[in-house]
Amino acid sequence: MVVRDSGPGPVAFRGQRDNGVEVGVLDPLGSATWIDEGTAQNLTADTNRVVVRLDGEVIITVDVAFDERGTVVERQHASS
Repeated sequence: MVVRDSGPGPVAFRGQRDNGVEVGVLDPLGSATWIDEGTAQNLTADTNRVVVRLDGEVIITVDVAFDERGTVVERQHASS
């Protein structure tokens, strides 16, 4: 699992290995959006908690703090 910067905010990326690990993004009510192998899920100011489970057991939960800053195109136009 990788959290990386992308456009207006970070994304949580799940690798492609099928080894029993699940990666999800939790909304403010605690419901998870589980990320498919090899894909990413955008994080938002409200949905910024990432959970990693192994065989159904939570291994780690991470709260990602970041400043929203617009898309790359929006930032390019603002600096012109």
